[in-house]
Amino acid sequence: MVKKLRFSKIDLVERVGALMLVTFLDDTGDMYQWAPKWADVEQIFLKQINIERYNKPESEWLNKFAKTAQNVVEGAQRIESAFKVSGRFQAIRDQKLIFEVERGELKGYEYDLIPGFEVTLDFLDNWLNNYVEALVVNDIIIRLRTYDNDGEVEREYPQPEPADMPW
Repeated sequence: MVKKLRFSKIDLVERVGALMLVTFLDDTGDMYQWAPKWADVEQIFLKQINIERYNKPESEWLNKFAKTAQNVVEGAQRIESAFKVSGRFQAIRDQKLIFEVERGELKGYEYDLIPGFEVTLDFLDNWLNNYVEALVVNDIIIRLRTYDNDGEVEREYPQPEPADMPW
């Protein structure tokens, strides 16, 4: 028997990495979840090109699809500049956060990075002189994290908005 499923939502689930979790509901309210691999997402996107070609010129969705494709390309270009820095958050100087790498080949190297969030006294009290991981995009820190002994995220700044939470 084939069940008809209705799309419900897509969540970002963060653990060691991140994955996309797609939720569907059937007519009785039962929930189904799918965590597609990149190859699955790629195949859907590429098949949609053929669907839009087939529907053109009547398709009202062609321009929307083209805009989405442009957003994907632009997003990928931004992601290319993303990297993580792990080290001790030592100071704030010239409105930049200073991190010293404490391990590996870059031990002793200092990064000075622009925060993409408000730096308050409370923030400095709680984060200064801690070993942290910083997620950096376009040379701007967008998130700081600390981890517990099991490698699980202990805390992060800024706190994720409820819409960003995995569940």
